[in-house]
Amino acid sequence: MKLQKLEHPKLDKKEYEKKLEKLQLQLMTLQYGLYNQNMRCVVVVEGIDAAGKGGMIRRMTEFMDPR
Repeated sequence: MKLQKLEHPKLDKKEYEKKLEKLQLQLMTLQYGLYNQNMRCVVVVEGIDAAGKGGMIRRMTEFMDPR
């Protein structure tokens, strides 16, 4: 049995930026809703070394209020 290499679909830069902005807006909306309800949230990020955790966290928190 031969293993087949799976490849992730690639996004062009413009489409990536558009999707990233939409997801960041959704995250900000979620944060605002949690804040208004006086709730807390914990996000756990797990992955092997060099899996992109730091970049994902940076993009995720880019527009969030640190309070």
